[in-house]
Amino acid sequence: MTRRIVSLAGAFMLALASVSAAWADIEAWEKTFNQGLEAEAKGEVPAAVKAFQASAVAADKISSKDPWPLVISLNKLAALYKLTGEMRNAEANYKKALDKVDGLFSKNPMAIAATLNGLAGLYQGQGKFKEAEGFYQRAIDIDEKTMDVNDPRRARNLIGLGDLYLAFGQIPKAADYYVKSLRIIEKVLGSDHRDLVEPVTGLATVAFTNGQLGQAERLYKRAINIQERKLGPEHCDLRRTLSSFASILRAAGSDDDAEPIEKRVETLEQKCGGG
Repeated sequence: MTRRIVSLAGAFMLALASVSAAWADIEAWEKTFNQGLEAEAKGEVPAAVKAFQASAVAADKISSKDPWPLVISLNKLAALYKLTGEMRNAEANYKKALDKVDGLFSKNPMAIAATLNGLAGLYQGQGKFKEAEGFYQRAIDIDEKTMDVNDPRRARNLIGLGDLYLAFGQIPKAADYYVKSLRIIEKVLGSDHRDLVEPVTGLATVAFTNGQLGQAERLYKRAINIQERKLGPEHCDLRRTLSSFASILRAAGSDDDAEPIEKRVETLEQKCGGG
């Protein structure tokens, strides 16, 4: 009897030590992951990468029981590597994240969709159309199966696929996905939400490509108006929209209209720098 009690006590102590170690790993992940988020918010990319790497190490220790912290850390790392042009590292981390959870669809579909979206954007930037299209479609399929038809988060992958088709000259398909995303955002978030800027400018480019210059100008003005109201007329995010609008005006021969917009872009460049 005494031996049995000792044996049970030993087993209990081992279990307790295992639980304590697991909690320590979870706490280490949370701490380092939050450090990464803070560094990222400050624009301190090397520090953010270092923190997310540490969080991935901590998360890997508990990944057999809960893979999602590791997936989240790997996705953050991949996005930062992509930002800094380290495409091989970005691809490796996205793929590692996907391999860890592919097949666990029902448990955390959003994490899987985010990984697929990251890989799609990565391959799009590398000009790998088929690979990018496949990952966007998989992400959209997950969104359709798990989200309400009007969930505004569905717009992300629809816009991504629209951008892909636009970049590779499939204009009707691009327009279709931009319109789908725009309708979702307008219905749920309103007609002047800042998330509309991407599909609206995408449709403006489609209109310009189709020779609809007046429509393109109206759409760009709408996007700029949304950004000015929501962010302010001197916000750095306006640079890209204004620059694209000026380029379209130049291409249409409206040099007088393009010039003041280009001056605004120059002013914003001086204020915001090259980032």
